[in-house]
Amino acid sequence: MTHLKAPWPAGTVPGHVVELAGVDAIPGWALGKCTPAADDAEAVSVWMPPVVPAELGAAPAEQPQTLVVNPAGADPAEEELAAKALADAEAQAQAERQALEARQAEEAAAEGQQAAAGVSEAAAAPASAATGRKARQQAAAGV
Repeated sequence: MTHLKAPWPAGTVPGHVVELAGVDAIPGWALGKCTPAADDAEAVSVWMPPVVPAELGAAPAEQPQTLVVNPAGADPAEEELAAKALADAEAQAQAERQALEARQAEEAAAEGQQAAAGVSEAAAAPASAATGRKARQQAAAGV
């Protein structure tokens, strides 16, 4: 019942045939949650679209569509394609995650090297200043 989260008629369960009255195409909310039923399938229930005010110009469809809700025996080839697409998407997401983590590690390492270089320069500056001061004092003293 993973796809029953839709406005199906009350009592509809996976495998039931539902007639979609008054629509030309499968409604957006039903995409991926049903498949077309066989021509000789008998509908268990009927879904009626919401009533649209006449001033909006809504006209009912000529032929109702009959669909199987969450068919238990879905086409294995379609299931295999869907599983492959999901696996491909997961693999791509994993590769992108690894690339992002590698880029973050490189940036952190570069920042660490810059910080270490800054500390080395800061530590060397006072020493060179002290050396210059000492040399001036010795020169003034005549040493």
